[in-house]
Amino acid sequence: MQWWSVTVPLLVAGSVIDALAGLPAAKRVETFVDLAGWAFAIVMIWMLVAVSVRRWHDIGRSGWWTLVHAIPVVGAFIAVAMNGFVRGDDARNRFDPPVTEASNNDASLRGYR
Repeated sequence: MQWWSVTVPLLVAGSVIDALAGLPAAKRVETFVDLAGWAFAIVMIWMLVAVSVRRWHDIGRSGWWTLVHAIPVVGAFIAVAMNGFVRGDDARNRFDPPVTEASNNDASLRGYR
């Protein structure tokens, strides 16, 4: 669920920024729009990679699987299928405890005892 809750808003925000950059008024402040677009793209890529690696770990795969996005045409479909629709491991895997166990221990993760 966390993968969807990060990915969808970032893609929507990126689409809105891209659409706004194409407006005639944006042409007058082209340098600012370009810089803001690049800054947003860098932050968006970092966030998507972070949440994707976490999701790959949740399903018992190495974070290197994030590079599947680089495969032309089919890479994005594979990544969305695996990250968005494959259920995470119910048992502890080599990367993380199961999602349910982690959420039950959420207070201990924040340092509260």
